[in-house]
Amino acid sequence: MHSFSCPSNRDVESFLHLKSIRFERANATRTHLILDEKGFILGHVLNS
Repeated sequence: MHSFSCPSNRDVESFLHLKSIRFERANATRTHLILDEKGFILGHVLNS
């Protein structure tokens, strides 16, 4: 996840780098990543 970059949407990049794991541990949200066959992140979905 640390190598993920999204120049067109820095808010998404920041959330995935800085907040998603913290929110997961606090049971605030679940972050689901959509990956391609090479393991690259195509998108994400949040459940609260």
